[in-house]
Amino acid sequence: MKALDYLKQQNILRGDGWIWIAYFCICVVSFLEVFSASSRLTYGHDGFLGPALSHFGFLVSGLLVVWVMHLIPYKLYYYFAVPLWGFSIILLGCTTLLGSAINDTTRWLSLGGITIQPSEIAKLGLICLAAKLFANNRNVENGEMGMQSFKRVLCCTIITCACIFSENLSTCLLTFIVIGLLAVVCQPPKIFYILALAAGILGGTGIVTMKNVSKETVKELSEISIGGHTPLHRLPTWHNRFVGGQEIPEDPHDYDIRRDMQATHARLAVATGGLLGKGFGNSVERDYLPHAYSDFIFSIVLEEGGIWLPTILLFLYLLIVYRSWVIAKNCKNRFPCYLVLGLSLMLIAQAMFNMAVAVDLFPITGQPLPLMSKGGTSTIITCSYLGMILSVSHTAAKKEPKAKKEPVTETIEA
Repeated sequence: MKALDYLKQQNILRGDGWIWIAYFCICVVSFLEVFSASSRLTYGHDGFLGPALSHFGFLVSGLLVVWVMHLIPYKLYYYFAVPLWGFSIILLGCTTLLGSAINDTTRWLSLGGITIQPSEIAKLGLICLAAKLFANNRNVENGEMGMQSFKRVLCCTIITCACIFSENLSTCLLTFIVIGLLAVVCQPPKIFYILALAAGILGGTGIVTMKNVSKETVKELSEISIGGHTPLHRLPTWHNRFVGGQEIPEDPHDYDIRRDMQATHARLAVATGGLLGKGFGNSVERDYLPHAYSDFIFSIVLEEGGIWLPTILLFLYLLIVYRSWVIAKNCKNRFPCYLVLGLSLMLIAQAMFNMAVAVDLFPITGQPLPLMSKGGTSTIITCSYLGMILSVSHTAAKKEPKAKKEPVTETIEA
Protein backbone atom coordinates (compact mmCIF):
# COMPACT_ATOMS: atom_id res chain seq x y z
CA MET A 1 0.00 0.00 0.00
CA LYS A 2 2.90 2.38 0.79
CA ALA A 3 4.43 1.64 -2.62
CA LEU A 4 1.10 2.46 -4.29
CA ASP A 5 0.82 5.72 -2.33
CA TYR A 6 4.35 6.65 -3.41
CA LEU A 7 3.56 5.98 -7.08
CA LYS A 8 0.39 8.08 -6.82
CA GLN A 9 2.32 10.92 -5.19
CA GLN A 10 4.76 10.84 -8.10
CA ASN A 11 1.80 10.96 -10.55
CA ILE A 12 2.88 7.61 -12.02
CA LEU A 13 -0.37 5.88 -11.06
CA ARG A 14 -3.57 7.87 -10.79
CA GLY A 15 -7.15 7.03 -10.02
CA ASP A 16 -8.74 4.65 -7.55
CA GLY A 17 -6.09 2.85 -5.48
CA TRP A 18 -8.28 -0.16 -4.64
CA ILE A 19 -8.80 -0.94 -8.31
CA TRP A 20 -5.03 -0.82 -8.85
CA ILE A 21 -4.50 -3.23 -5.95
CA ALA A 22 -7.17 -5.68 -7.19
CA TYR A 23 -5.75 -5.51 -10.72
CA PHE A 24 -2.18 -6.30 -9.63
CA CYS A 25 -3.32 -9.14 -7.37
CA ILE A 26 -5.37 -10.78 -10.15
CA CYS A 27 -2.41 -10.50 -12.53
CA VAL A 28 -0.11 -12.27 -10.04
CA VAL A 29 -2.59 -15.12 -9.56
CA SER A 30 -3.14 -15.26 -13.32
CA PHE A 31 0.55 -15.73 -14.12
CA LEU A 32 0.97 -18.48 -11.53
CA GLU A 33 -2.15 -20.39 -12.56
CA VAL A 34 -1.51 -20.14 -16.31
CA PHE A 35 2.05 -21.36 -15.69
CA SER A 36 0.60 -24.33 -13.81
CA ALA A 37 -2.26 -25.03 -16.24
CA SER A 38 -0.26 -24.86 -19.47
CA SER A 39 1.21 -28.36 -19.28
CA ARG A 40 -0.59 -29.42 -22.49
CA LEU A 41 0.99 -26.48 -24.34
CA THR A 42 4.51 -27.19 -23.10
CA TYR A 43 4.60 -30.41 -25.11
CA GLY A 44 4.75 -28.34 -28.28
CA HIS A 45 7.41 -25.88 -27.07
CA ASP A 46 11.15 -26.16 -26.63
CA GLY A 47 10.91 -25.18 -22.98
CA PHE A 48 8.26 -25.45 -20.31
CA LEU A 49 8.42 -21.68 -19.70
CA GLY A 50 7.21 -20.82 -23.21
CA PRO A 51 3.44 -20.54 -22.59
CA ALA A 52 3.95 -18.80 -19.23
CA LEU A 53 6.34 -16.24 -20.72
CA SER A 54 3.88 -15.64 -23.55
CA HIS A 55 1.13 -14.91 -21.03
CA PHE A 56 3.52 -12.73 -19.02
CA GLY A 57 4.11 -10.72 -22.18
CA PHE A 58 0.35 -10.20 -22.56
CA LEU A 59 0.09 -9.08 -18.92
CA VAL A 60 2.95 -6.59 -19.35
CA SER A 61 1.35 -5.27 -22.56
CA GLY A 62 -1.95 -5.03 -20.68
CA LEU A 63 -0.29 -3.04 -17.90
CA LEU A 64 1.02 -0.60 -20.49
CA VAL A 65 -2.50 -0.29 -21.93
CA VAL A 66 -3.99 0.38 -18.48
CA TRP A 67 -1.32 2.98 -17.71
CA VAL A 68 -1.72 4.84 -21.04
CA MET A 69 -5.51 4.77 -21.05
CA HIS A 70 -5.85 5.88 -17.44
CA LEU A 71 -3.90 9.04 -18.31
CA ILE A 72 -6.25 9.94 -21.19
CA PRO A 73 -9.10 12.31 -20.19
CA TYR A 74 -12.44 10.48 -20.34
CA LYS A 75 -13.86 13.09 -22.75
CA LEU A 76 -11.77 11.63 -25.57
CA TYR A 77 -13.60 8.32 -25.13
CA TYR A 78 -16.83 10.24 -25.69
CA TYR A 79 -15.64 11.56 -29.06
CA PHE A 80 -14.12 8.24 -30.19
CA ALA A 81 -17.14 6.10 -29.25
CA VAL A 82 -18.76 6.13 -32.71
CA PRO A 83 -15.50 5.59 -34.70
CA LEU A 84 -14.48 2.74 -32.38
CA TRP A 85 -17.81 0.97 -32.79
CA GLY A 86 -17.79 1.47 -36.55
CA PHE A 87 -14.24 0.14 -36.78
CA SER A 88 -15.19 -2.95 -34.78
CA ILE A 89 -18.10 -3.68 -37.15
CA ILE A 90 -15.72 -3.46 -40.11
CA LEU A 91 -13.37 -5.89 -38.36
CA LEU A 92 -16.26 -8.29 -37.71
CA GLY A 93 -17.19 -8.16 -41.39
CA CYS A 94 -13.58 -8.86 -42.40
CA THR A 95 -13.49 -11.77 -39.95
CA THR A 96 -16.54 -13.33 -41.59
CA LEU A 97 -14.89 -13.12 -45.02
CA LEU A 98 -11.19 -13.52 -44.24
CA GLY A 99 -11.05 -14.86 -40.68
CA SER A 100 -8.99 -17.81 -39.48
CA ALA A 101 -10.93 -20.94 -38.50
CA ILE A 102 -9.81 -22.38 -35.15
CA ASN A 103 -11.75 -25.13 -33.34
CA ASP A 104 -14.52 -24.98 -35.98
CA THR A 105 -15.12 -21.27 -35.38
CA THR A 106 -14.07 -18.20 -37.37
CA ARG A 107 -13.53 -15.69 -34.57
CA TRP A 108 -9.97 -14.58 -35.25
CA LEU A 109 -8.50 -12.17 -37.78
CA SER A 110 -4.80 -12.00 -38.66
CA LEU A 111 -3.39 -8.50 -39.20
CA GLY A 112 0.30 -8.27 -39.96
CA GLY A 113 1.10 -11.49 -38.17
CA ILE A 114 -0.97 -10.51 -35.10
CA THR A 115 -4.13 -12.51 -34.41
CA ILE A 116 -7.00 -10.58 -32.82
CA GLN A 117 -10.58 -11.41 -31.83
CA PRO A 118 -12.75 -8.54 -33.16
CA SER A 119 -15.76 -9.50 -31.02
CA GLU A 120 -13.85 -8.30 -27.93
CA ILE A 121 -13.26 -4.92 -29.58
CA ALA A 122 -16.92 -4.80 -30.60
CA LYS A 123 -18.05 -5.23 -26.98
CA LEU A 124 -15.89 -2.30 -25.90
CA GLY A 125 -17.03 -0.11 -28.80
CA LEU A 126 -20.71 -0.87 -28.16
CA ILE A 127 -20.43 -0.02 -24.44
CA CYS A 128 -18.79 3.33 -25.23
CA LEU A 129 -21.42 4.09 -27.86
CA ALA A 130 -24.31 3.07 -25.60
CA ALA A 131 -22.97 5.23 -22.75
CA LYS A 132 -22.74 8.20 -25.11
CA LEU A 133 -26.23 7.77 -26.56
CA PHE A 134 -27.82 7.05 -23.17
CA ALA A 135 -26.25 10.22 -21.77
CA ASN A 136 -27.76 12.33 -24.56
CA ASN A 137 -31.40 12.97 -25.44
CA ARG A 138 -32.85 12.84 -21.93
CA ASN A 139 -36.40 13.78 -20.99
CA VAL A 140 -36.15 17.13 -19.23
CA GLU A 141 -39.18 16.54 -17.01
CA ASN A 142 -38.42 13.12 -15.49
CA GLY A 143 -34.83 12.43 -16.62
CA GLU A 144 -35.79 9.28 -18.54
CA MET A 145 -33.96 8.16 -21.65
CA GLY A 146 -35.30 9.65 -24.86
CA MET A 147 -36.88 7.38 -27.47
CA GLN A 148 -34.35 8.49 -30.08
CA SER A 149 -31.37 7.33 -28.03
CA PHE A 150 -33.10 4.08 -27.14
CA LYS A 151 -33.80 3.26 -30.81
CA ARG A 152 -30.23 4.02 -31.83
CA VAL A 153 -28.71 1.86 -29.10
CA LEU A 154 -31.13 -0.96 -29.87
CA CYS A 155 -30.25 -0.78 -33.57
CA CYS A 156 -26.48 -0.76 -32.89
CA THR A 157 -26.82 -3.65 -30.42
CA ILE A 158 -28.76 -5.75 -32.92
CA ILE A 159 -26.16 -5.06 -35.64
CA THR A 160 -23.29 -5.99 -33.32
CA CYS A 161 -24.94 -9.15 -32.03
CA ALA A 162 -25.93 -10.18 -35.55
CA CYS A 163 -22.28 -9.97 -36.62
CA ILE A 164 -21.17 -12.07 -33.63
CA PHE A 165 -24.07 -14.54 -33.41
CA SER A 166 -23.00 -17.07 -36.04
CA GLU A 167 -19.56 -17.78 -34.57
CA ASN A 168 -19.94 -16.89 -30.90
CA LEU A 169 -23.43 -17.27 -29.44
CA SER A 170 -22.29 -16.83 -25.82
CA THR A 171 -20.60 -13.48 -26.56
CA CYS A 172 -23.73 -12.37 -28.44
CA LEU A 173 -25.96 -13.18 -25.45
CA LEU A 174 -23.50 -11.67 -22.96
CA THR A 175 -23.35 -8.41 -24.92
CA PHE A 176 -27.13 -8.21 -25.22
CA ILE A 177 -27.61 -8.84 -21.49
CA VAL A 178 -25.03 -6.24 -20.41
CA ILE A 179 -26.46 -3.53 -22.67
CA GLY A 180 -29.91 -4.41 -21.33
CA LEU A 181 -28.75 -4.07 -17.72
CA LEU A 182 -27.08 -0.75 -18.52
CA ALA A 183 -30.34 0.44 -20.10
CA VAL A 184 -32.23 -0.42 -16.88
CA VAL A 185 -29.83 1.75 -14.89
CA CYS A 186 -30.30 4.61 -17.37
CA GLN A 187 -34.11 4.75 -16.95
CA PRO A 188 -35.30 3.52 -20.37
CA PRO A 189 -38.76 4.21 -21.84
CA LYS A 190 -41.56 1.79 -21.00
CA ILE A 191 -41.32 0.01 -24.35
CA PHE A 192 -37.95 -1.38 -23.22
CA TYR A 193 -39.60 -3.59 -20.62
CA ILE A 194 -42.10 -4.88 -23.18
CA LEU A 195 -39.25 -5.77 -25.54
CA ALA A 196 -37.27 -7.33 -22.67
CA LEU A 197 -40.26 -9.53 -21.77
CA ALA A 198 -40.66 -10.55 -25.41
CA ALA A 199 -36.93 -11.37 -25.64
CA GLY A 200 -37.16 -13.46 -22.48
CA ILE A 201 -40.13 -15.42 -23.83
CA LEU A 202 -38.36 -15.91 -27.16
CA GLY A 203 -35.18 -17.07 -25.41
CA GLY A 204 -37.07 -19.49 -23.18
CA THR A 205 -38.90 -20.89 -26.19
CA GLY A 206 -35.58 -21.33 -27.97
CA ILE A 207 -34.07 -23.25 -25.04
CA VAL A 208 -37.09 -25.55 -24.74
CA THR A 209 -37.04 -26.16 -28.49
CA MET A 210 -33.30 -26.84 -28.41
CA LYS A 211 -33.74 -29.46 -25.69
CA ASN A 212 -36.52 -31.31 -27.53
CA VAL A 213 -35.47 -31.16 -31.18
CA SER A 214 -33.77 -34.23 -32.66
CA LYS A 215 -30.12 -34.33 -33.71
CA GLU A 216 -31.13 -35.08 -37.28
CA THR A 217 -33.20 -31.89 -37.48
CA VAL A 218 -30.37 -29.90 -35.92
CA LYS A 219 -27.94 -31.25 -38.50
CA GLU A 220 -30.28 -30.34 -41.36
CA LEU A 221 -30.72 -26.79 -40.06
CA SER A 222 -26.97 -26.36 -39.62
CA GLU A 223 -26.42 -27.15 -43.32
CA ILE A 224 -28.74 -24.39 -44.60
CA SER A 225 -26.71 -22.05 -46.80
CA ILE A 226 -27.45 -18.36 -47.35
CA GLY A 227 -25.34 -16.74 -50.01
CA GLY A 228 -22.67 -19.40 -49.67
CA HIS A 229 -22.53 -18.92 -45.90
CA THR A 230 -23.97 -21.31 -43.30
CA PRO A 231 -24.96 -19.05 -40.37
CA LEU A 232 -26.12 -22.00 -38.24
CA HIS A 233 -23.12 -24.27 -38.79
CA ARG A 234 -22.44 -24.34 -35.04
CA LEU A 235 -26.00 -25.36 -34.19
CA PRO A 236 -24.99 -29.00 -33.39
CA THR A 237 -22.43 -27.67 -30.87
CA TRP A 238 -25.02 -25.39 -29.24
CA HIS A 239 -27.51 -28.25 -29.15
CA ASN A 240 -25.03 -30.57 -27.47
CA ARG A 241 -24.20 -27.96 -24.82
CA PHE A 242 -27.84 -27.18 -24.03
CA VAL A 243 -28.99 -30.79 -23.99
CA GLY A 244 -26.14 -31.64 -21.62
CA GLY A 245 -23.90 -34.62 -21.25
CA GLN A 246 -24.64 -38.23 -20.47
CA GLU A 247 -26.75 -39.54 -17.62
CA ILE A 248 -24.88 -40.70 -14.53
CA PRO A 249 -24.97 -44.54 -14.50
CA GLU A 250 -25.34 -46.59 -11.32
CA ASP A 251 -21.97 -48.24 -11.90
CA PRO A 252 -19.19 -45.61 -12.20
CA HIS A 253 -17.29 -47.95 -14.54
CA ASP A 254 -20.07 -47.48 -17.13
CA TYR A 255 -19.43 -43.74 -17.35
CA ASP A 256 -17.74 -42.79 -20.63
CA ILE A 257 -15.05 -40.34 -19.56
CA ARG A 258 -14.11 -39.67 -23.20
CA ARG A 259 -17.52 -38.10 -23.86
CA ASP A 260 -17.93 -34.40 -22.97
CA MET A 261 -14.28 -34.20 -21.94
CA GLN A 262 -14.38 -30.55 -20.98
CA ALA A 263 -17.35 -30.85 -18.62
CA THR A 264 -16.16 -34.19 -17.19
CA HIS A 265 -12.60 -33.14 -16.35
CA ALA A 266 -13.78 -29.73 -15.09
CA ARG A 267 -16.04 -31.54 -12.61
CA LEU A 268 -13.18 -33.81 -11.59
CA ALA A 269 -10.95 -30.78 -10.98
CA VAL A 270 -13.58 -29.12 -8.80
CA ALA A 271 -14.46 -32.32 -6.91
CA THR A 272 -10.86 -33.30 -6.11
CA GLY A 273 -9.75 -29.84 -4.98
CA GLY A 274 -11.32 -30.22 -1.56
CA LEU A 275 -11.31 -27.49 1.07
CA LEU A 276 -7.64 -26.51 0.97
CA GLY A 277 -6.77 -27.63 -2.57
CA LYS A 278 -3.86 -29.67 -3.86
CA GLY A 279 -1.44 -26.76 -3.83
CA PHE A 280 0.09 -24.72 -6.62
CA GLY A 281 1.49 -26.84 -9.44
CA ASN A 282 -0.12 -30.07 -8.23
CA SER A 283 -3.12 -30.14 -10.56
CA VAL A 284 -3.86 -33.48 -12.22
CA GLU A 285 -6.72 -32.46 -14.52
CA ARG A 286 -4.63 -29.81 -16.29
CA ASP A 287 -3.09 -32.66 -18.31
CA TYR A 288 -6.49 -33.88 -19.51
CA LEU A 289 -8.78 -30.82 -19.50
CA PRO A 290 -8.92 -29.08 -22.92
CA HIS A 291 -8.26 -25.33 -22.66
CA ALA A 292 -7.36 -25.60 -18.96
CA TYR A 293 -5.25 -22.45 -19.36
CA SER A 294 -8.06 -20.35 -20.89
CA ASP A 295 -11.77 -21.21 -20.79
CA PHE A 296 -11.44 -23.58 -17.79
CA ILE A 297 -8.73 -21.81 -15.79
CA PHE A 298 -11.16 -21.42 -12.87
CA SER A 299 -11.45 -25.21 -12.58
CA ILE A 300 -7.68 -25.41 -12.07
CA VAL A 301 -7.89 -22.59 -9.51
CA LEU A 302 -10.49 -24.64 -7.61
CA GLU A 303 -8.40 -27.81 -7.84
CA GLU A 304 -5.16 -26.21 -6.65
CA GLY A 305 -6.59 -23.55 -4.35
CA GLY A 306 -9.55 -25.35 -2.80
CA ILE A 307 -12.08 -22.87 -1.45
CA TRP A 308 -9.80 -20.08 -0.26
CA LEU A 309 -8.11 -19.03 -3.54
CA PRO A 310 -11.33 -18.86 -5.65
CA THR A 311 -12.97 -16.91 -2.80
CA ILE A 312 -10.14 -14.38 -2.83
CA LEU A 313 -10.35 -14.14 -6.62
CA LEU A 314 -14.11 -13.55 -6.51
CA PHE A 315 -13.60 -10.90 -3.83
CA LEU A 316 -11.10 -9.07 -6.07
CA TYR A 317 -13.58 -8.98 -8.97
CA LEU A 318 -16.35 -7.75 -6.69
CA LEU A 319 -13.99 -5.13 -5.25
CA ILE A 320 -13.40 -3.74 -8.76
CA VAL A 321 -17.16 -3.65 -9.40
CA TYR A 322 -17.89 -2.01 -6.03
CA ARG A 323 -15.25 0.68 -6.50
CA SER A 324 -16.56 1.26 -10.05
CA TRP A 325 -20.05 1.76 -8.61
CA VAL A 326 -18.64 4.31 -6.15
CA ILE A 327 -16.83 6.12 -8.98
CA ALA A 328 -19.99 6.19 -11.11
CA LYS A 329 -22.10 7.41 -8.19
CA ASN A 330 -19.76 10.37 -7.63
CA CYS A 331 -19.64 11.45 -11.30
CA LYS A 332 -21.26 14.78 -11.98
CA ASN A 333 -21.98 14.04 -15.67
CA ARG A 334 -23.91 11.13 -17.14
CA PHE A 335 -21.48 9.83 -19.78
CA PRO A 336 -18.59 8.91 -17.45
CA CYS A 337 -21.11 7.43 -15.02
CA TYR A 338 -22.70 5.20 -17.67
CA LEU A 339 -19.32 4.31 -19.16
CA VAL A 340 -17.98 3.02 -15.84
CA LEU A 341 -21.18 1.11 -15.12
CA GLY A 342 -21.19 -0.54 -18.55
CA LEU A 343 -17.54 -1.57 -18.37
CA SER A 344 -17.83 -2.98 -14.85
CA LEU A 345 -21.04 -4.85 -15.74
CA MET A 346 -19.32 -6.48 -18.71
CA LEU A 347 -16.33 -7.47 -16.59
CA ILE A 348 -18.30 -9.05 -13.76
CA ALA A 349 -20.86 -10.68 -16.08
CA GLN A 350 -18.10 -12.35 -18.09
CA ALA A 351 -16.39 -13.50 -14.88
CA MET A 352 -19.65 -14.95 -13.52
CA PHE A 353 -20.32 -16.77 -16.82
CA ASN A 354 -16.88 -18.38 -16.73
CA MET A 355 -17.10 -19.38 -13.07
CA ALA A 356 -20.61 -20.80 -13.51
CA VAL A 357 -19.42 -22.98 -16.39
CA ALA A 358 -16.46 -24.25 -14.36
CA VAL A 359 -18.70 -25.44 -11.51
CA ASP A 360 -21.31 -26.91 -13.90
CA LEU A 361 -24.03 -24.34 -13.21
CA PHE A 362 -24.23 -23.15 -16.81
CA PRO A 363 -23.68 -24.71 -20.27
CA ILE A 364 -20.18 -24.41 -21.72
CA THR A 365 -19.81 -20.96 -23.28
CA GLY A 366 -16.14 -20.48 -24.15
CA GLN A 367 -16.00 -17.16 -22.28
CA PRO A 368 -12.53 -16.43 -20.82
CA LEU A 369 -12.06 -15.36 -17.21
CA PRO A 370 -11.04 -11.67 -17.34
CA LEU A 371 -7.27 -11.18 -16.79
CA MET A 372 -6.92 -14.81 -15.66
CA SER A 373 -7.33 -16.77 -18.90
CA LYS A 374 -4.48 -16.98 -21.39
CA GLY A 375 -5.26 -14.90 -24.45
CA GLY A 376 -4.01 -11.70 -26.02
CA THR A 377 -7.12 -9.87 -27.22
CA SER A 378 -9.17 -10.68 -24.12
CA THR A 379 -6.39 -9.52 -21.77
CA ILE A 380 -5.74 -6.28 -23.66
CA ILE A 381 -9.44 -5.38 -23.92
CA THR A 382 -10.04 -6.13 -20.22
CA CYS A 383 -7.10 -3.87 -19.39
CA SER A 384 -8.73 -1.22 -21.58
CA TYR A 385 -11.86 -1.50 -19.40
CA LEU A 386 -9.80 -0.87 -16.28
CA GLY A 387 -7.83 1.96 -17.89
CA MET A 388 -11.07 3.75 -18.81
CA ILE A 389 -12.53 3.26 -15.33
CA LEU A 390 -9.36 4.65 -13.74
CA SER A 391 -9.41 7.56 -16.18
CA VAL A 392 -12.94 8.48 -15.10
CA SER A 393 -11.98 8.13 -11.44
CA HIS A 394 -9.47 10.98 -11.63
CA THR A 395 -10.49 13.10 -14.65
CA ALA A 396 -14.30 13.25 -14.37
CA ALA A 397 -15.95 16.08 -12.47
CA LYS A 398 -17.24 14.98 -9.07
CA LYS A 399 -20.53 15.82 -7.45
CA GLU A 400 -20.29 18.41 -4.75
CA PRO A 401 -20.79 16.88 -1.31
CA LYS A 402 -24.09 17.79 0.27
CA ALA A 403 -23.75 20.40 2.94
CA LYS A 404 -24.66 19.19 6.40
CA LYS A 405 -27.67 20.88 7.90
CA GLU A 406 -26.81 22.82 11.01
CA PRO A 407 -28.92 21.88 14.02
CA VAL A 408 -31.73 24.32 14.75
CA THR A 409 -31.55 25.77 18.25
CA GLU A 410 -34.61 27.24 19.86
CA THR A 411 -34.40 30.21 22.17
CA ILE A 412 -36.85 30.59 24.98
CA GLU A 413 -37.78 34.10 25.83
CA ALA A 414 -37.81 34.91 29.46
